[in-house]
Formats: sequence, C-alpha cells, structure tokens
Amino acid sequence: MAPPPPPNTTIRQEINMNTLVIAPIMHYTDSLRQVTERQKHKLDSLANVINEYSADIPFDQLSVTVGIVAFIAALLVVLAQIYVSHLQHKHQLRAVEKQNETQIDIALKQLTEQARENERRRSDQVTLAEDAAKLQKKITQSQLVAEVIAKSRHQWIQQLRQEVSETIAIAQTLADPDELNKNQYTELMQSANAHMFRIELLLHVGEPNHDKLLRLTKENVDIVDASAHAFDATVAEKLEQNIIQIIVATSQITKEAWDTLKEEVRTGKIK
Repeated sequence: MAPPPPPNTTIRQEINMNTLVIAPIMHYTDSLRQVTERQKHKLDSLANVINEYSADIPFDQLSVTVGIVAFIAALLVVLAQIYVSHLQHKHQLRAVEKQNETQIDIALKQLTEQARENERRRSDQVTLAEDAAKLQKKITQSQLVAEVIAKSRHQWIQQLRQEVSETIAIAQTLADPDELNKNQYTELMQSANAHMFRIELLLHVGEPNHDKLLRLTKENVDIVDASAHAFDATVAEKLEQNIIQIIVATSQITKEAWDTLKEEVRTGKIK
C-alpha cells in the first residue's frame, strides 16, 4: 500500500489547482481593463478635438448639433466595441471555466481510481497476510505434531514391540522348565506377568486388535504356567501357534499406529 502524500505536497497541489483555475480569469480581466482604458482614451481624445474645434470655429447651432451627433456616434462605436469585447471575453472565460472543470473532473476521476487501486492493493495485502498467517499456523501445528505427537506415538510403538518381544522370550524360556531351578522359574513368571501388565497399560481396551493381543498375551503366560511340569510336543505346538498370533496382532496394531502417525504429520491434525 502506497503511503499518503506529505501535508506540504497536498497543500502545494491545491495551490497549483487554484492557480490553474484563477490565472486565466485574471488574464482576461486584465485584458478587458486594458481595452476599456484604450476606449476611454479615445473618448478623451475625441472630446479634446471637439473642444479645439469649438475654439477655432464660430459657435452656432449647427456646429453644436454636428458635434453632439459625432460625439454620440463615436460613443456608440466605443460602447459597441466594449460590448463586443466583453462578450468575447465572457465567452472565453466560459470556455476556460469549462476546460478547467473538465480538467478538475479528470483529476478527480484519476484520484478516485488511484484511491480504489490503493484500496484493492491494501485488501490484497491484508488477504496475503492472513493467508500467510494461516499457513504459518498450519506449519507450526504440523511441526508440533511431527516433533511431539509423532515422537510420542513412535515411542509407544517401540515400547509395545519391546514388551511383546520380552513376553515371547520369557515364554520360550519357561517352556523348558527342566533347565531352570525353582527360584529362576518363579522370577521368570513374575517378569512375564509384569510385561503382560505393561502391555495391557499400553493398549486401548475396546479396540478389536488391542483386545486380541491382550488376550493372546494372557494365554501365552497361562500356557507356560499350566504346563510347568507337563511340557510336551502338544504344549509346544500350542505355544508356538499362540506366539505366531501374538506377532500378527502386534504387527496389525503397529501398522495402524504408523498409518495414523503419517496422516497426522501430513495433515497436522491429531487423531
């Protein structure tokens, strides 16, 4: 948006415009005054001639009449010239006034168009500023999601994987109880239960895949605990199938979390 002109510039422009309007009028007024003075000079000269003529020639009625008639004729000629000159000057003044009015109208039109253009530019600048602010806000929000929410969700995925892998490893160790003493077996069972509870805290109850993983994790611990002193091929196969289902359920959950994370980073909206 263009800055407003300085006050001195505005005053100077108004003085120039007034001078443009008044100068022609003053010019023609001076011209009319000069013509009037010339005609007056002619009348004075005619009067002097008549006076000289009256002094040299004997005075009689005819001479007076001729002189008066000549004076009146000369006066009428002068008045006619003054009147014609006045009409010409008046016409010229009207033409000048009309020209000045036209110039003023053009100047006002230009100023109006300039003001409208400035207003449009200002409006465009405001719109651009608002769009830039919205974009910056969106970028900031996206950065927040990427730096905070996405990071937290990634940590959650990693922690869930870690807890599930620990539970599977403990179950495989407990599947061969002959290699463990009683204290080792008890500690491993406690650790398996602790991991199972951590997994439960990480999951969202009510979501199908989450409920499925929690159920399979509990079954995994129950299988090992129930077969502590009677582990055979059937139990081993059952445990293996349970572990496979745990891995599949975990993969489904982490995939959903990754898809959600990517969508949040792309849109900047938290789900």
